[in-house]
Amino acid sequence: MNASAVQNSLLRLLSRAGIQVVSGTPNRLTLRRHHSPQATESIVQMSDHRLTGHQVERYRDRSLRRLYAAPEASKSVIEAALADEFDLVTTDPPLVIFNTEILLHEENSDRRPGQRTRTAWARWSLTRTLATSQHPRSQAELAELLGFSQQAISQALHRLAGTSKNEEGWLGNSAELLDAWLDEYPGPGGTVQGWYNLDDPGTQARSATALLTELELTPVISGDIAADEYSPWQIPATALLYLPEIIDFSPAGFTPVDVGDATMLTVVPDDPTIRRTAQESPHPSHRLADPAIVLWDLLHTSVGPNAEETAQRLRHRIVARQTHA
Repeated sequence: MNASAVQNSLLRLLSRAGIQVVSGTPNRLTLRRHHSPQATESIVQMSDHRLTGHQVERYRDRSLRRLYAAPEASKSVIEAALADEFDLVTTDPPLVIFNTEILLHEENSDRRPGQRTRTAWARWSLTRTLATSQHPRSQAELAELLGFSQQAISQALHRLAGTSKNEEGWLGNSAELLDAWLDEYPGPGGTVQGWYNLDDPGTQARSATALLTELELTPVISGDIAADEYSPWQIPATALLYLPEIIDFSPAGFTPVDVGDATMLTVVPDDPTIRRTAQESPHPSHRLADPAIVLWDLLHTSVGPNAEETAQRLRHRIVARQTHA
């Protein structure tokens, strides 16, 4: 497992252990237990190999608390974490030790209960892609777009109701697929951070995107702002950005806050297809989440007074576009 994979697992495991990422960067995180007012700033030390006591000794520094993340750890490292020398997250088996407490521990588990498998992500992304596509798509095209094997796509296609095939490729009944997907899709998951700024949501999104451009990162914008581009109806109430990694937006004038108090939400999603299905935007600095993801976000994250009506109008537009294609 490489360091990037360890980092992605770190965010998921922290969330499952009841630890909120308040703010930070990939190398420094501010963490706190859910419902706790106290936050802890930690230096994150990643390892792509088994963590041993010798490696921990090399990095030990008590000026700031450390969080070690690795595929696995030796007994001495686990004992040191329990003795409050540092915090520890391992991926195989999943283990989270935070402030001397074991908050998550699963023995010999290659896949956690309830984990979203690649098969599930493939099925959900295939469903929403066919629901929003205006033209037939071949199996090979779908596999390349979504990042799954043709075998996985083939299996999903033959189990998916509301689809048909002609000489050009696969088609879907937009209304049927969209409603089925909305009923089943659990959301993109991942790490959600809340940010506060006094500017209007559009200005906030532009300020955040400007910072991301400096960092050579391209966000995927969803929620109210994306809905306003697809099917304008309500004035955006919040900004929502999907990101490839945790970013500290303090330099752009934002303050980290609880998600419930946020004017901008950033998400590092578990769903690996969010970026793959994103649409091109008139602005090269960002992309737009596909219409189905925007619809889901309107129904589940928007705080606008007309969010439900806006969602229904977007749904109508998605179905009408396919009908008239």
